[in-house]
Amino acid sequence: MVTDGGTYRVSQSIRVPAGLEPILYTYWSVRDRKRVGGTVTIKNHFDAFQSYGMKLGTEQDYQILAIEGYYSSGNADITLHHDP
Repeated sequence: MVTDGGTYRVSQSIRVPAGLEPILYTYWSVRDRKRVGGTVTIKNHFDAFQSYGMKLGTEQDYQILAIEGYYSSGNADITLHHDP
């Protein structure tokens, strides 16, 4: 997927908890190159998940936005904009 000036690898993992229902699906989009600054448009990632058949549905319990630095230093500021 290409968005916000970068290419992201989209994938999913599936967990089947012992004796529990339902199966847990986790969707990932990981940027292929580092960046300094900019915007991440989460809607584009959700749209990409849908286009690959990864259904978000109405039972989405939570979402996680993770920012990592590999052999780096610095900080991140996150601002949430919600459009109904």
